[in-house]
Amino acid sequence: MEYITQQVKERAEEIKKYLVNGEISVGVKITDRDFWDNMYKHIDVKDLISRAEKYISEPFPEITEEIYLEHKYKKGNFVSDKLMFKSMRMIEQTVLAECVENKGRFVPYINEWIKSVCNRKSWVRAGHDSVFGYSDYYGVHGQIDLYSSSVAWRLSVCDCCMGDKLERDVREKLKNKTREKVIDVFFKRLHEDPDKIKINGIVPLYWLDAFDNWLSVCLGGVVCAGLYYCSNDEKALLIAVYEKLIKNYLNSLPEGYCVEGLSYWGYGFGKFIAAADTIYRACDGGIDLYSQKGFFETAQLGLRIGITNSVYPTVGDCDINTKPEAFCMEYLYKRTGMEYECQYEDVGNDIYIVMMMSNWDVRLSNTLKINTAADNLRTYFKKQGILISRTADRSLGAYIQAGTNHNPHNHNDIGGFIIAAGDECFVSDPGTSKYIPNLTFSKNRYTLEVLSSLGHSVPRVGNKLQGPAEFESVNTNSDGKRSDGAYDEVRFKGTVTETEFCGDKDRIVIDLKEAYDCENLN
Repeated sequence: MEYITQQVKERAEEIKKYLVNGEISVGVKITDRDFWDNMYKHIDVKDLISRAEKYISEPFPEITEEIYLEHKYKKGNFVSDKLMFKSMRMIEQTVLAECVENKGRFVPYINEWIKSVCNRKSWVRAGHDSVFGYSDYYGVHGQIDLYSSSVAWRLSVCDCCMGDKLERDVREKLKNKTREKVIDVFFKRLHEDPDKIKINGIVPLYWLDAFDNWLSVCLGGVVCAGLYYCSNDEKALLIAVYEKLIKNYLNSLPEGYCVEGLSYWGYGFGKFIAAADTIYRACDGGIDLYSQKGFFETAQLGLRIGITNSVYPTVGDCDINTKPEAFCMEYLYKRTGMEYECQYEDVGNDIYIVMMMSNWDVRLSNTLKINTAADNLRTYFKKQGILISRTADRSLGAYIQAGTNHNPHNHNDIGGFIIAAGDECFVSDPGTSKYIPNLTFSKNRYTLEVLSSLGHSVPRVGNKLQGPAEFESVNTNSDGKRSDGAYDEVRFKGTVTETEFCGDKDRIVIDLKEAYDCENLN
């Protein structure tokens, strides 16, 4: 795919007219005491400071070469992952604590910790980098993944909040490292011939041509870090490229439904919300992607997908107790004026989300409207063949799906169903299984019974389970369409042949013959 087309260049010139001058970030500077002295209204300040005090009493995680390269020698310990995630929690929480308290006692630690992260040879998760022969770690070709893009975004907000409280050389090093590890890698990849840079048969930053949460998460992190550190020309180009590519992510959300499951809606769409909000601020309200058709429809999934008031589908790699992401729901309610009380612990600890919700742009309030009664008795996603049928008070409900077995995080579950009453499931979907390296996302994925049709409420046919027998990485939308416009064949699918929806009865008939690799099925 050509990323920087003439149309993208022209769009970038238009975007320049909207861009505000100076730094762009959802972060609020520590010097704004009117804001920070009132943060107790949004977060549990006492608990936050207690956590920061605990963190400064501990050593900051060090990721040695032996730890980072563990995948070469032993599988499944993920020590580097645990250390990476902990290090960002320590920085983010302690930055928030310092900004609230404003006593300076956390500042030396924050400076040292940011320097430590900047000195790491790679910001990419080791498991992801290992697929490319550790090309990022060894400096062969830069990579950007879910984690490194998030680090760039979060640290840019930390930089904005702390400002001159950080040492000058730390701020300069952080800016340069963010460009080196993320922003410049992204710009370089936009101009490269993918056929000439493959490593182990895979193109670096392959997610640029993807349709799933990787595209939304990685692209959002790159763009939002760039909106803080880049020139106006670069910022305009980043937004124009974002607008072009994020449409592929939208194409993976037919009728607002997320084929990856509710958990991944919260993850991928949550990052879209945060990026769209940052772009809105960067363009002084001139670009509001969230309100556009398709995106706003997807924003309402958390309202529409409930089986009962407290039970939600756990299809795909979702946790058995999955619920709509609190941040996504609070943002929707703020935009539509619906009443909703959400606490800091609910929306998560990501610093850009805490900042965004506590530093709410009032121009966005009550700007969108939804019909909350429209899906009271049922929600039907026609393209996917998914029906959620329920009583008016949502005390009893059923989820029934046709769909395909051609999805990211796929389970072979065509024809599967869930029945719930109140907060209990009488017929459930098992949800995700424990991740096993070299198996869960390998071609042998369906040897894990919980991921095959054996683990779901669907029949054996001719003593055969549903296909496919081997898992393949999916890089198309749910119809099989690739980013270049061509189509892959979608072999294993269910087809809705009849529906009947009325006041006291819903009826759906699904033809399952194409879900099985069996001859002579009628």
